[in-house]
Amino acid sequence: MCSSDLVTTTGSGPLTVDSNAPLTIGANLNLSGAFIQSGGEVLLGGDIVVNNNAILFLGDVTLTGSKELNAGAGEITFSGAVSGDFALTATAEGGIVKFVKSVEVNSLTATANYITQEETVLTTGSIYYVGSPTIGGNITSTSGDFEATGGALFTSSVDINTSGNNQNIS
Repeated sequence: MCSSDLVTTTGSGPLTVDSNAPLTIGANLNLSGAFIQSGGEVLLGGDIVVNNNAILFLGDVTLTGSKELNAGAGEITFSGAVSGDFALTATAEGGIVKFVKSVEVNSLTATANYITQEETVLTTGSIYYVGSPTIGGNITSTSGDFEATGGALFTSSVDINTSGNNQNIS
């Protein structure tokens, strides 16, 4: 879809992409409206910033580099699995960050008023939840720490395993 250049939109309309073939996003996206992806897999190589709006991935996402997603006071939802040997930072200060399926990345940082993790998260680095996480799946970091600030709600029996030996929930 995108080259390695910056893609910027003005106005408040969403950028909606529906594709059955893998969608490659190589550019950084700076959008005034929402970003909505439906259909097949996404190969995410660019950062995405929306102006207090939504970033929605309905298919699986594979990171092709360390990525930062920022929805301002909006919402970031990954409805499919997230994978890739890179860091993922998802920020929706004043909003919601939601992981519906499993997440397997290098490291994970989610910052939002509400964070939802419905399935397992596995990283080689650290996992940081800044906000009020609702956790329904196991958490494993093979060489990092797990930290959740803002309290945590566990919706099922959850195992938290870290080799960094730092498991802090405050």
